[in-house]
Amino acid sequence: MLCLDKKEALMLDGLQLEDIIKKVINDVKNEKDINITNKENSCGHGIFTNIETAVDKAYEAQQTYNSRSLEERRNIISNIRKELLKYTEEMAEKTVAETKMGRIKDKILKNKLAIEKTPGVEDLGTEVFTGDDGLTLVELSAFGVLGSVTPVTNPTETIINNTIGALAGGNSIVFCPHPSAKNICLWLIKKLNGIITEAGGPENLVTSASEAKKENVDILFSHEKINMLVITGGTEIVKLALKSGKKVIGAGAGNPPVIVDETADIEKAAKDIVNGAGFDNNLPCIAEKEVLVLESVADYLIFNMEKAGAFHITVNGEFFENTGNWGVGYMISQLPYLASILEGEGGGDFRFFNKIPEFLRIKLEPIQAEVWDIAESNNNPTIDINDDGVIQFCLAPVECNSTAVTFKILQS
Repeated sequence: MLCLDKKEALMLDGLQLEDIIKKVINDVKNEKDINITNKENSCGHGIFTNIETAVDKAYEAQQTYNSRSLEERRNIISNIRKELLKYTEEMAEKTVAETKMGRIKDKILKNKLAIEKTPGVEDLGTEVFTGDDGLTLVELSAFGVLGSVTPVTNPTETIINNTIGALAGGNSIVFCPHPSAKNICLWLIKKLNGIITEAGGPENLVTSASEAKKENVDILFSHEKINMLVITGGTEIVKLALKSGKKVIGAGAGNPPVIVDETADIEKAAKDIVNGAGFDNNLPCIAEKEVLVLESVADYLIFNMEKAGAFHITVNGEFFENTGNWGVGYMISQLPYLASILEGEGGGDFRFFNKIPEFLRIKLEPIQAEVWDIAESNNNPTIDINDDGVIQFCLAPVECNSTAVTFKILQS
């Protein structure tokens, strides 16, 4: 804006006035063009056609939000918790339908956990130090704009957790969802924006691009307005983030082993292992992935695991005689005895359980697994495959998804 006093204005000649008028008209036109561009790039409710606009809008929103009081942040987060609890079942159903992974009832529990237990502003403590040199007050401040990459295994839970954490600290956040969970993630981001503005917060505190592309991640990692990265995924994506030069909170591969020795409560250990490994089809990377057990208690542990719902498969049996390619669901349907001890729960899920109390051991021919991205990303880690590709042991439940894992039955 150009400001002149009366004396300065009277001293201007015609050419100077003409230049000033042209400059004002040009500034107004540029501002109009910027507004039109932003409007064209917006899909509404925090979603934009490109990641650059998503970052810019989140930056603008954070500049406004940063001046809000802790009480205002608390009210916004409280509204997020209250409103999202209404959608836990819908989120779980939409996630399973899109990703073809997991169990609806378990995802409901995970969403509730993220909504209710993610820490808010109550974790923002203030410290005071006094001494000979005076008094020091330490208060936590916002980072600014956070960039977040979310996984296909826990898409809504990760967005909920990261959003509450970001907003509690006075930040805004830009998400890059996994392509296989894009639709549910964009749906949730739109919901979050509505809930935030309803509670008095600025628009676009939570944003994303309308398309899930690798280029978006590259831009996010190098963007000057992104102050910190929050990454949930495999080891490789976390390594890339750590090379960005930004502060990074990274959650890479977990996949922990369980160690059981003779001092353990074997019955409880067996039940806990099966329940943990079976939860949401073993998608969480914090869940049990393999068991290391002392030989002295191995048989008793296996017995109790089967009693708790696990299913033991050994190789070199006589179930299969023909060669061919088998999906999990089709393999089950072709084995009457195996199918007789399976409980179908809908949504493509099957849970192994024992109907007979005695020790159960089903023998199969050696099975060669053609695994694409399953082993690396643990999309279906309930199937344990050794270095030769032979299935050795299986914990309940196994996901019925013929597009994910194919078994090739080998001739003896």
